[in-house]
Amino acid sequence: MECGETLEETGELAQWVVLVEWGYFSYMVYNDEEGYSYCTGFAFEDEFVSYFPYCLDDDTKMAKMDVKIVKNLFIMVYVRELNHYSYTTHSR
Repeated sequence: MECGETLEETGELAQWVVLVEWGYFSYMVYNDEEGYSYCTGFAFEDEFVSYFPYCLDDDTKMAKMDVKIVKNLFIMVYVRELNHYSYTTHSR
């Protein structure tokens, strides 16, 4: 992907898992009422990007994928949640 490229639009069926090889990925959500986009999170180098609930689905395509991807996604989300409470904003 190139800088600024959209991976998924609202309402699309999410069926992807992406590894960030360089740079970062920002999760954005658009608020129709305010007409403004908000950043809801980031993924950095060597982290996976995915619509996490899809990975928990019983979908045939995901069932064929390596379990390590789902495990790493869970660990990434869990560690971020812990870091949210354990570190200051600057430290995170």
